[in-house]
Amino acid sequence: MYDLFIFFSCQWFVHFISLFSYSQFCKINCMRYEWIVKNPVCATKIGAGSSNTTLRPVSEKEVFTMKEAQTFISKLNELPGEFINRKIILKFILLTGVRNAEMCGLRWSDIDFEKKVVHIRRNRLYNKTTGIYEKEPKTKTSVRDIPLTDALISDLKEYMEWFRLADGKFDERLDDYYVAVNPYREPISPQRTGVWLTYYERVWGLKHVSPHGLRHTYCSLLLSQSVPIQTVSKYMGHSDSTVTLKVYSHFIPDTQEKALSALNKLT
Repeated sequence: MYDLFIFFSCQWFVHFISLFSYSQFCKINCMRYEWIVKNPVCATKIGAGSSNTTLRPVSEKEVFTMKEAQTFISKLNELPGEFINRKIILKFILLTGVRNAEMCGLRWSDIDFEKKVVHIRRNRLYNKTTGIYEKEPKTKTSVRDIPLTDALISDLKEYMEWFRLADGKFDERLDDYYVAVNPYREPISPQRTGVWLTYYERVWGLKHVSPHGLRHTYCSLLLSQSVPIQTVSKYMGHSDSTVTLKVYSHFIPDTQEKALSALNKLT
């Protein structure tokens, strides 16, 4: 009887291992051939749908101050021409607040020089299973247009000349070229941005701020300059202004004096 029990237990175990191995095989190959880009079950969060529990206020040590940001841009402008790609990529993130994946997914056809805006339409990401892949932005509001400063427009035009040196038909192939590239005009891996940023922060004696920290810096600086929260939220691609307030409200200047001034006019 005991031998029979052991026999059936072993059979059940072998069956279980076979099913598990088959499921793993299916998952890996589905992701390999991009039938799916990730395991949908792993992305499920307990309590999802009720509230976003991952939101937390960004601390001041995670962002550049206005003075630090100015120093950072000044140092980027001093980089030699051979590193123009690095200068543009890092400056672009800081001056538009795009996510690193959005920066890596940006193509030249997404930049409208006439309207001075950039169209955010895709992400370019990396994971160990599938390698580098593209997908649509994380939310509907992440598909957005962000205004470009005159200085950044000027930098981008200079950057285009750098591309034309390698391809005389560059202007006819804007949709074929990414903005974030290596010296061979090939798209960089999403991790490369952080490597460059960390290196220059160390060389220039700046505190460590991640690529996402540059995005945080963009938002915090706009709010500190009293740009309306609805406008900032739109440029950041947040689902609504509540998200922006939960994360960045402490960067909004105290408006008590303005409030008292308005009330004093009534009396």
